[in-house]
Amino acid sequence: MFSFFRKTPIRLHLGEVRVTPRKDFLRHLEAGFFGGRKPDDSWVTVLAQVFDYPPATGTAVPGDDDFAVDIAIEGHRHGGWTDVSGFPVGWRPKVRLSARIYHMKSGKQRAVIRAVECMSWDEFFALSGRWKVQLGLGNPADKQRLRELVQAAGRTLKAKVENAVS
Repeated sequence: MFSFFRKTPIRLHLGEVRVTPRKDFLRHLEAGFFGGRKPDDSWVTVLAQVFDYPPATGTAVPGDDDFAVDIAIEGHRHGGWTDVSGFPVGWRPKVRLSARIYHMKSGKQRAVIRAVECMSWDEFFALSGRWKVQLGLGNPADKQRLRELVQAAGRTLKAKVENAVS
């Protein structure tokens, strides 16, 4: 109807995608016999594919409606179980992502959004029965399953980001 009532659409650009190092206590329990397990480098490419925005570095002159999104994998765990004084303790595989949305021209932060994706308890108990997990040689979640968790958390986070800027 009237063009001055329409809001110009916000353009989102992909900034930095990174994996932060783990600082929780469970990283020591998940280390197992072979030392610490590091995050897979393909998680960054999986998140870049989920957030299929143009890169922020490619924008020469950002406009007033240009926003960038920085993605970080704040935490992840492979899952496992142990017993403490005879009581079994288990923790599910989990991925925690955060997105920082900021205005490209001014650098002013607009929002910080988080998303968490966990493996279901049913799947965790089913995978915990494998002999490698029982002997402490493996995790309930392999690399492919953790990549799927990262992808699912990325889709959830993308929906939250797009909802926050609209």
